Amino acid sequence: KRELGSAMQAGSAERISGTITFTLETDAGDRVRRRTKVTELEIEIANGERETQTITEIVERRLVSRNEP
Repeated sequence: KRELGSAMQAGSAERISGTITFTLETDAGDRVRRRTKVTELEIEIANGERETQTITEIVERRLVSRNEP
């Protein structure tokens, strides 16, 4: 499996295309509660072989309660 960095270093021998999609979920106060980033890549190697990768990153804000003694 090729990584994006190595594919980019290979230069013109490979074709890289894809999309990045962000989804924001907000709470009742319109503050961002969760952000989801989905990166979809397609790497086409010089011999015509194709490889796809999907990477999902989720960042979530949660209220943490403190138990004070």
